Amino acid sequence: MSDIKPWRTLAVGLALAAATALAGASPASAAVPANDVFHLQEAEPPVTEVAVTVDSGAVTRDGAVTLQGTVTCDHAAIAYVEVTVMQRRGYRIAEATGSGLLECGPAPSPWVFELGSSNGVIFSPGNAAFNAFASAYGDGGGFANTSLIDQPVKLRPAR
Repeated sequence: MSDIKPWRTLAVGLALAAATALAGASPASAAVPANDVFHLQEAEPPVTEVAVTVDSGAVTRDGAVTLQGTVTCDHAAIAYVEVTVMQRRGYRIAEATGSGLLECGPAPSPWVFELGSSNGVIFSPGNAAFNAFASAYGDGGGFANTSLIDQPVKLRPAR
């Protein structure tokens, strides 16, 4: 009995048909030399988890914020990360939002967003609120979201 599984035979036949169609020949007239080898690869597993953290925040003298953190995924993926930082300044609130696409995987991938206030109220060193959201699209398919992360962050003076 042959050690070639029926699905492999089908896959090779489909690959041959596709290759010959692209070349303009008919599958019946295509001759495959005996030394040609088809390789099948197992697909990457789909991404099912993504996580985002904020590790630090700093404020420049002109009131802009730099946030740093990481994003991780359970498998190789492209992550969309969106962050928002808010700080009460008397009766007003300074607010800034940033986003970007990042490569991610099981090892934490660092991110940095340099943000200016979106409403004209500048940031200062001190306590602020941070929230983030991440989505990931895996190389092997799949899609994952984080829940909205809400946490405090201490903004320190930038050096």
